[in-house]
Amino acid sequence: MKDENFRDFRRRLFHGSISVINDTVKQYMQRWDLVRCSDHHFRRVIYGLGPHIADYPEQSIAAGTVYRWCVTYAHPTTSVTLAY
Repeated sequence: MKDENFRDFRRRLFHGSISVINDTVKQYMQRWDLVRCSDHHFRRVIYGLGPHIADYPEQSIAAGTVYRWCVTYAHPTTSVTLAY
């Protein structure tokens, strides 16, 4: 499954699916709503989505990174390569 076209298809399918799912709540995230809070004051609120909880493979797909690949950084003043 290392075909570039298939990986592009999977990426587009994932992001397209998330977009369709979020379209149902998008209208509530674009305009404010008047809400009575627990201190009995009325406030304008704009709702938003919380963090997306996913395991590592899903995080890799969502971020568009390579699965099981660690980024390395070579510090310019030393010859030591640091792995993050």
